[in-house]
Amino acid sequence: MKIPVNLPKMGLTMEEATIVKWLKQAGDVVNKNDVLLEVETDKSVLEIEAPTAGTVIERLFDEGDSIKVSETICILENGEKGTDEKTTNPVNVQDPPVVQEESIIVAATSSKNAPMYPRFPNKPVSPAARRKAHEMGLTAEEIQSIKGSGPRNRVILRDITSYSKQVNPVSQTTNVEHNVIDSNVEFEKLTTIRSLTAKKLTESFRDVPQFMIKKSIDVTNINDIKNKLSELNIKISLNDFIIQGVSQAIQKNRIVNNYFIETENEMRIQKNNKINVGLAVAIDGGLVVPVVKDADQLSLVDIARKRDDLIQKARTNRLTPNDMNEGTITISNLGAFGVDEFNAIINKPEAAILAVGSVVKQPVVNEADEIVVKPILTITASFDHRILDGAVAAQFMKDLSAILESKDWKIV
Repeated sequence: MKIPVNLPKMGLTMEEATIVKWLKQAGDVVNKNDVLLEVETDKSVLEIEAPTAGTVIERLFDEGDSIKVSETICILENGEKGTDEKTTNPVNVQDPPVVQEESIIVAATSSKNAPMYPRFPNKPVSPAARRKAHEMGLTAEEIQSIKGSGPRNRVILRDITSYSKQVNPVSQTTNVEHNVIDSNVEFEKLTTIRSLTAKKLTESFRDVPQFMIKKSIDVTNINDIKNKLSELNIKISLNDFIIQGVSQAIQKNRIVNNYFIETENEMRIQKNNKINVGLAVAIDGGLVVPVVKDADQLSLVDIARKRDDLIQKARTNRLTPNDMNEGTITISNLGAFGVDEFNAIINKPEAAILAVGSVVKQPVVNEADEIVVKPILTITASFDHRILDGAVAAQFMKDLSAILESKDWKIV
């Protein structure tokens, strides 16, 4: 029987991925859980495994192709006898359907989550090529005239791209030429993670009505506790204190932990029971947000251990989907770069993101009306106005400030 291997949804916001590398060729025999290929999302590079033992009989996409969630990537033959069945709801590699060979491309695009593109019954065309042809407005006659370079003369993505350049070379360069100032310029293609990050942040900035609240916080007590713990060889970072402080402030203001979910038919608020704090981490070529889950249940030592493990995995490209899923609020800290304060863009569908600046010694007036120098941290929080209003956000920031300035911490 023929088994389609489809791209699974490996994160709440995942919509597509790009094939980085094929590890198996057509004709290769594979065992269950063998890695077939690597794909890159906006968060990390992930492995797609074989759902069953068998033979790779067809690869539907090439390296560099973008694929939508639920689209079929390749076809396996498991050698078992049985009646092949059509499927109109393709599933991921965890639950492969059984299909007829001629229904493979239909299965790749018949899910409610996958867009429908024109089919060409007399011409084998890959899903990526059909999508590109649809985007470029190519007619069925033009598709029929293209010579395919894929397996069994299948028209693949590079054939569509090559055809477009031949018939309309000016349009391929017009936009670039208009932006060229002189010959001393270079163009660099965006990595998949940078491209998808740009897309998501643009959508958030465009679609989410965001407002900001800035708070200056005295971190004298935090510094004292850090120094005392350091003498005991216990390393706790400022981020660890902020993660615990944020989770405690959310306990008092649960609305900040919610999602705003918008579909074609409705808008709704999703109330999240778990408090999972994401921490933005810069890596080569982009940005990832690993998540410290159940942060409100953890001590500072536990948070430090989990945070360090996640950062190491991020910098060595070993993060899994589970490491980055289900975040309910995000922290972005640029203090190490000497940035005093900044604004961050909300990580949809979350309600808030905290932009953390550097700790700066500043003169302040104490309760005795004396001017003293204190280590001041500035946090600027961005909130989704569709989920909460200014007064609620202000209360959250007030509670967070009081927690961060206190001496009461769960250390171990």
